[in-house]
Amino acid sequence: MNHYADGVEVPPCSVADLRRLATQIRMAIGLTDDKPFPVGHFIEYVLPKIYDDFALEILPKQLLGEKHGETFPNKHLMRLREDVYIGICEGDGQHRFTGMHECSHLIYHEGVPLSLARRSAKHLPAFRNSEWQADTLAAELLMPYGAVKDMSSWKIELLYGVSHSAAQCRRDKIDKEAMRYQYVRI
Repeated sequence: MNHYADGVEVPPCSVADLRRLATQIRMAIGLTDDKPFPVGHFIEYVLPKIYDDFALEILPKQLLGEKHGETFPNKHLMRLREDVYIGICEGDGQHRFTGMHECSHLIYHEGVPLSLARRSAKHLPAFRNSEWQADTLAAELLMPYGAVKDMSSWKIELLYGVSHSAAQCRRDKIDKEAMRYQYVRI
């Protein structure tokens, strides 16, 4: 069972696929792996160049409620709660991750057929869950694997402008990936 109960079923995707895409995006905008991802700039200036009809709506908390944001990839529409947008502009790590999560839906799920899941999202394998894919791509964009694979979570947090929980989650996933690789080699 996974922790992405709100996701919808999408075509499968691996961490390696999302890592390659993140590397291509960072290269396309001229960003080296030792620099933090410019989330606000990407949303405000890069996405409108990619999608002529891109629309960003900044909405008061009353309209989005508990949702921090939502994205409609086929409409090129992203909605962010006002406090989240302000947090992105101020460099808040949690809000920067939320912004990249929503960007990831737009980038990766445009034109992707969303399945009316025959099983509930909480029983989907993570690699077929839209929310897992968006979180994974956001993590790869914000904390590039090659640069952070040997860093402590504190250093990741400091250098890449992410929350401590995002940095710790990244560290834990990298460690699990390394253990899985070692197990396969034995």
